[in-house]
Amino acid sequence: MKRSLLILLLCCLLLVSCVGGNNVSSETGTDTDTDTEGSTASIWGTQTKNEDTGIQLNVMSFNVLYKDINTVAANDSSKRIYNTVSNRKKQVNAMLLGEEIDVVGFQEINQEWFDNFRWLDERYDYVGGMTSSNEGGYIVYNKNKLKVLLTGKFWLAEGAPLVPTKVDGAHSDRICSWAIFKIKETGDVFVFMDTHVDYLSDAVKVVQANVLSEQTSVLQELANSRYGAGENCPLILVGDMNSYASSDLYKIITQRLNDARKCSLGVTVPGKYATLIGQNEFKYYTSLADVPMNSVVTDHIFVSDTTTVKKFKMIHTTTNLCEYGEYMSDHNAVIAEIYFERIGGA
Repeated sequence: MKRSLLILLLCCLLLVSCVGGNNVSSETGTDTDTDTEGSTASIWGTQTKNEDTGIQLNVMSFNVLYKDINTVAANDSSKRIYNTVSNRKKQVNAMLLGEEIDVVGFQEINQEWFDNFRWLDERYDYVGGMTSSNEGGYIVYNKNKLKVLLTGKFWLAEGAPLVPTKVDGAHSDRICSWAIFKIKETGDVFVFMDTHVDYLSDAVKVVQANVLSEQTSVLQELANSRYGAGENCPLILVGDMNSYASSDLYKIITQRLNDARKCSLGVTVPGKYATLIGQNEFKYYTSLADVPMNSVVTDHIFVSDTTTVKKFKMIHTTTNLCEYGEYMSDHNAVIAEIYFERIGGA
């Protein structure tokens, strides 16, 4: 643990000088030196502070599906479904704008999806990187509202290595991308982590869950020591965990963090819901009541004790009922409206 922390701290010293270069899109540019105030609207109403003591964020996790979708409707074999990555980029951008997302963790961003994120609205920028198997863990954020103080990635293997490493028994090497953000309007600091856990083996998932759990503390300590974020700096972990709530991975993660859906104080989705329906099960639905809800939940948003979840929702991106486009992915997107007390910082 100490060795991992030392390595991470040394890496961060090298990264901090080039944060601006890492998160610059060739089309959108960057605004890391100007703390302009961005939109504060919320997807569930006007975004407000609690007597100027707190801040709200709209947070998303979304596995975009790396390839073109080419299938047929289950109830009409003559109906061809072909939704390309090129088209789905536009749909995802529309969803970020429509839901007024402040920060999102994407999974399965390959080179075709990446394209320097030129398809994003100009208010968004990104940080993150690719694995050796060409899957990116990228964090996209509203640069008018948030400023990246520090960013990096580590591999989901013992010791949280900073070079490509695959756990024995895993399908491929897996990473966690992370960023320490400052809210421009208030100066408050929080940590955001995005990951995609392997799916082949429960034993591999346990190893990767322990690494993620350990690194939450490492990054909170780093945010506090470097930017005065407090010992219990707000932290958000999102991703496709390839694990259900009954899994060992889920139990390990929730020893440190809370499931945003379960701890939501307001609107949330029922316990019997699905974030993964599967691309071979795409069909046309006449209402959401017909969509299978079989508790296949692999996509999660976890938050530290210092955050409050006001509302939690799911966008039915696996169906033909999504207002942003039909069959955007084989996963549904999940969104949490979170709140945390102002604690100062950088």
